[in-house]
Amino acid sequence: MRLLAEPCCATNQLTDALARIPLPDLGIQLVIAQSLCEGAGNGLFAALLDGTAEATLPAGTPLCGLAEGAFADAAEGDSAVPFAFTDLEQLVLHDGDLAPLERPLRAAADSTLYGHRVLRYGPNDSGLMISAAPGPDLPNVPSMFVPSARPTDLPAAAWRMQAGQFSNDLAFAGFDALDGKGAYWEYEQASAERNLLSLFWSLELDASSNEWRPERVWSVVTEDVRIGAAGVAHELGTSYGIEYWRRRAIGR
Repeated sequence: MRLLAEPCCATNQLTDALARIPLPDLGIQLVIAQSLCEGAGNGLFAALLDGTAEATLPAGTPLCGLAEGAFADAAEGDSAVPFAFTDLEQLVLHDGDLAPLERPLRAAADSTLYGHRVLRYGPNDSGLMISAAPGPDLPNVPSMFVPSARPTDLPAAAWRMQAGQFSNDLAFAGFDALDGKGAYWEYEQASAERNLLSLFWSLELDASSNEWRPERVWSVVTEDVRIGAAGVAHELGTSYGIEYWRRRAIGR
């Protein structure tokens, strides 16, 4: 189990905290405050709740929602998240747990998936395939989730569902080799070492159409970690992926 360490600072050193989000079920609080990465704006931090000696965050824990927003036909801005799957082994949140996409599709007989073609074949429909390719029987629906403008003032209970968008990609700090040989693997290694969170979709079943639809993008803990020091705030990074940074570089 990984002990959460740098980047960190004393909790009382967090400046201009936008929100403090207690998560008593996990023994921690999330804090949105000035990032420890120069020029990154706000960041997302985790610290022990007062009176808590230590806390463990198991891999697969949905920590917070990413943002409110709406679906569009194409990416807008630099924070859009696609709802697109090509492999039944890709992970989604189903009943609160990370699971292969195949699980919810098997759990609801003859269910479909928003924006995708689901093919069931063989004896008792034991075979299963998916495709995102549109066709005559599959309308081309909007599949790009575009977050709304970052909030500055929300009711206390609403912050957890929008906190994830304040998490920065800590792997990119000082990472300049976007196109060099081995850049992808260098980024992935840096991300594994520095980022704790990744983004996953949760699904909900529309009972009237028997269609699995996107519910929310969640920031999910990717490995078992322990927070063991009172009074210390740890900045939590999210893997954006090297293609995100390549697109940003082209846009500049």
